[in-house]
Amino acid sequence: MKRLLSLLLCLAVITMGGINFQSITYADGTDANTSATTWVEEVTTPVSVPAQTPSTPSKTSTPSSQISNGETYTVVSGDVLWRVAQKNNISLEKLISLNPQITNPNKIYVGQKLIVSEVKVEIKSTEVQQLGNAYANGTYRGVFYDSGVQQVGVQFTLVDNIVTAVSYRTLAYKDINYRSEKEDPTILAITEQFNELIQFMVGKDINLAIEEMYTPENIVADKMVGLDTITGASVRSAKVISAVNDGLNRGVYSKGLPSVSYENGTYRGAFSDGGYQQVGIQFTLDNNIVTAISYRTLKYSDIDYRGEKEDLKIIAINDQFNELIQHLNGKDIRTALDELYTPERIVSDKEVVTDVVTGASVRSTKVISSINDGLNRGVYAYGANTTPQLSITAKSFEDGTYRGSFIDGEEQQVGVQLTLANNIVTSISYRVLGYRGTDYRKEAEDKRIMALTTQYNELIQHLVGKDIRENLHTLYTPGAFVQDQAVELDTVTGATVRGNKVVSAIMDALNRKLYSK
Repeated sequence: MKRLLSLLLCLAVITMGGINFQSITYADGTDANTSATTWVEEVTTPVSVPAQTPSTPSKTSTPSSQISNGETYTVVSGDVLWRVAQKNNISLEKLISLNPQITNPNKIYVGQKLIVSEVKVEIKSTEVQQLGNAYANGTYRGVFYDSGVQQVGVQFTLVDNIVTAVSYRTLAYKDINYRSEKEDPTILAITEQFNELIQFMVGKDINLAIEEMYTPENIVADKMVGLDTITGASVRSAKVISAVNDGLNRGVYSKGLPSVSYENGTYRGAFSDGGYQQVGIQFTLDNNIVTAISYRTLKYSDIDYRGEKEDLKIIAINDQFNELIQHLNGKDIRTALDELYTPERIVSDKEVVTDVVTGASVRSTKVISSINDGLNRGVYAYGANTTPQLSITAKSFEDGTYRGSFIDGEEQQVGVQLTLANNIVTSISYRVLGYRGTDYRKEAEDKRIMALTTQYNELIQHLVGKDIRENLHTLYTPGAFVQDQAVELDTVTGATVRGNKVVSAIMDALNRKLYSK
């Protein structure tokens, strides 16, 4: 009985606070439950910053983390993930594993910090500052109204919760417009302080910046106007905070441009369904801007929209499909493509006799699919004086067999099968090689086609024994290694071989991943 009482007494002491396990937040946002004991943990893959509450920072007496950070890299304009890996001498797979917060490898953002090496975490007992909510990357707008008037309007941009840009859209009080005042020295001084207040946010976590703005006198310098001193405390920071929080509550006003960037050149893509090609599209990009776009195929069932000359309704729908893609002309493909998901906002209704063809009837998803197919395949044709460079140099492909196709004009013109081992092409062959009803692989009489077939085989055999990542782009210039073929008095030059069709088929195969192991 004495032993039982002793045991119960010990349990009571522990329950009443003898031992306290607390939640900590690492500098990289990782949550962990730990005692105050100092210890070292090897972290092989860091975790993403989770959304947390409360929405404002708070201090708690808990163990803190001192990060002996693996190196970080800040994304700059034009970066894509494989380029970041290349710059930091690591594989793309390793970079992705170190940054599991990246849910879409095709979307990274300027200013985003990426971990490019392992992280060691040393835990020490000290005071921790808990950050507030995590917000989506993008640009926000918010306002503060009082006395029936909009007094403050702000716009700010966040990247990984860090303020990268901020400005006023409105700053007024009663009949005074602070932003347009040119003469009153007192108002000019206060305007300068208000600008100083929000510029303080730049480069800081939005949650911490808001908290510190409650004491503007610690941020804003006093201004001397004649014999009058305008103190930092005179700045009504609460109005600015209210406008910023309004923006956060409303959510992202506009998404920033993705840092993914496409090479300059002409692209081709296709959408097939029901056993045939319904949409084929060609478009040209210059610094991600669409400079030209057109259909190569536009069909449904047995209707050729582009070839129709009599049916007024089909002609009207064809006009709408053209209106849809012309909407992209002059726009950034990375942001404008999403607009095609709501064609009724783009395409005008057409009246055909007593029938109205609405913009909503245009199947824009087929067009979007074709354009994405083109982007995934990479450049189909480069401009003059442009050196081909595919964006696969930093990738690594699984060992095994791949299959892909190039389709144009409703016809599968190229079908390839290739096998890779450690990214080296160990074998490659055509499954389809044809053009306008002619099967190049079966031709036994036409000497010119037979000569072209020999060259096409020579083209892909050039890859055997080589790293696909470093050599695929050489197929854009087949004249450099494909031998000319003399056919009686005619010479078939290597330049006549359409290497870009073969490149497109191989890229399709790689995008589809392993066909068989």
